[in-house]
Amino acid sequence: MHPYTMTFVDADQKGLAFDVLQSEGDVSQTIVERLKVGKLILADFNWEGFYDPKHSLAYLEAPYHCSAVVEIHLELDTDTLGSRSTIYQHCLSALQKGQLAVVHSDSKKGTYTSQRLIRLDMSA
Repeated sequence: MHPYTMTFVDADQKGLAFDVLQSEGDVSQTIVERLKVGKLILADFNWEGFYDPKHSLAYLEAPYHCSAVVEIHLELDTDTLGSRSTIYQHCLSALQKGQLAVVHSDSKKGTYTSQRLIRLDMSA
């Protein structure tokens, strides 16, 4: 198992509706619901040694203008890396089991909508 950062984006104009979310649990639950119905797109995944946070921030800028970027930092094995679908399901499962915690959340007013960057990491 090696640590990877998966970057999910939400291009929906209304995004994750974070204006009504108050707690870490609200944020995590909303992300779970968006993952379950395929509203978050797995845009990228990188081994921790090659990860640069600037890459995720780029999804908030032109030409993408995504309403939200969700980064999930999680250990993956080589079998999981075999397909994007398996990576997606592994991230969803870790969230549902409470293995991830919100470690950073920030919002800004974007060109077309309010935008949000959220980072979740493996719970201690």
